[in-house]
Amino acid sequence: MESNLVNFTELQPLMDNWTAIVQVIEKQKVQVSRNGKRYQKLVFVDSQGQTAQALIYAGDIMFFRKYFEPYRRYYVSNARIQNVLPRYSTYPNECSWTIDNSTLVQEIDEVDPPLIPNVFNFANYNSVYQHIDTTDEIDLIGIAIHVHSKAIRGGTPTRDIILKDHTSHPMVLTLWGEHESEEGQDIADMIHTQPVVAALRVRVTSYHTMHLSTKYSSSILINPPIQQATGLRNWCSQNEEEITRFIAERTYTDRLKLLPIPDDDRVITISDLTAVAEARPYWIRGIPKLLETSQKLWYHSCPHCYKYIRARPDYEITCTSCYQRIRLTPRCRLTVQISDMSGAITLDLSGNDAEQLLPFRISDIQKQEQQGNVHYATIADFINHKNLVCVVKKSNTIHSSRSSEEYNAIVAHINNATAAENYVISKYITNYKATASTWGAAQEEHSKKIVTDMAEDMAIEKVDSIMEGDAQSKGVDQLSPSNTEDKKKKAAVAAAPMKLRVNPTKKHRT
Repeated sequence: MESNLVNFTELQPLMDNWTAIVQVIEKQKVQVSRNGKRYQKLVFVDSQGQTAQALIYAGDIMFFRKYFEPYRRYYVSNARIQNVLPRYSTYPNECSWTIDNSTLVQEIDEVDPPLIPNVFNFANYNSVYQHIDTTDEIDLIGIAIHVHSKAIRGGTPTRDIILKDHTSHPMVLTLWGEHESEEGQDIADMIHTQPVVAALRVRVTSYHTMHLSTKYSSSILINPPIQQATGLRNWCSQNEEEITRFIAERTYTDRLKLLPIPDDDRVITISDLTAVAEARPYWIRGIPKLLETSQKLWYHSCPHCYKYIRARPDYEITCTSCYQRIRLTPRCRLTVQISDMSGAITLDLSGNDAEQLLPFRISDIQKQEQQGNVHYATIADFINHKNLVCVVKKSNTIHSSRSSEEYNAIVAHINNATAAENYVISKYITNYKATASTWGAAQEEHSKKIVTDMAEDMAIEKVDSIMEGDAQSKGVDQLSPSNTEDKKKKAAVAAAPMKLRVNPTKKHRT
């Protein structure tokens, strides 16, 4: 058998009398094609790191049910080979094998399979937000540090797994259907060992800020023999106290930890956001302004899935979305205009992201509504003194009564803006079309203003000293109003030479 061994790259359609050593990466769920035919997909890798996908159809699925266990190696001989169209391939440069009951398959007897070559392209935790509510599928790896109990959503069993790597924020992976009943239960049984979990071809949703979600074609690998898993286990053993505290404090439920505030290089201007045709989430920053002073600031929702339901809150009902027995709770919602130096957009916020912009609790606002006197002026003033950094996505609905497109905030942080940022935003918030082209230019203008103000202050102090001497020589304790006007004129004259000494090209500390 070994005399006929070939690598995957040597295989050609209609080739006979060959044998290859395959290591199983994936054994996917049985699926049904459009014409009603059952099939199962396998993904193999050879020692050179070349991948191939194999298909088993109909009755042959049961024939090979005890073969092709994940990570194990097998001799496979004389499967039918054909090329794979790029749009159907799982990995680059794949060929497709069809395995039937006449294909020779022999398991290699070994205690531990070798490491799988590096064929995965795992996403960075900091970039996952870019795929929220898109059709993208990503691969992610992490340590499973906590597992929730089985739940039912829309009649389908689900289970949430909390993943973490060396970054400061977690990932919530929701397993659906058979992924819950099989891999989900396996992870739950071994969670005390904190297994490594690789989630392949999962979607990213904005459910409860950001969740990973399996599809039927997803694969969940538990403790895969890959180099990245070794690195994660070493990190886990060195940070046991941090992970224990993370679980005890339920940090994975904090939306601000699921999407922490980003580095400046990931924040774009509002004008760039509106110019992008692709509907993807982006980080922006700016000052919010209450858009309407008559808007409804809350709605009744399910406390679990946040679905809006028109029903009385004093009755227990079954949620039509998550099927939980619930009593409706009030949930905050708020529509603002957020502006930076480049533009403005209409932004919808909800839940905690909206509540942090209000000076009142929802219960207080409800009482104000009953009295027919919602304090919108106080709310507007409170909002205008905030500075937000938020990740937003374009809304599916555009209100015809508004001139700008509407966006939804997935998460919003109240940012501790610098004095320069507040100056720049407040200066251009009402006339952003005729502004400086960059933040740097506007902040340099702010720096010049500070230096000029300092010069004027020093000049006034100088005049104060001179005029105080004049007053004392004349036996006058205080300056009269006419002398005050004279003081301002002299201060302006005294400040003029100092302004001329300001170097406009020199950077000054603000």
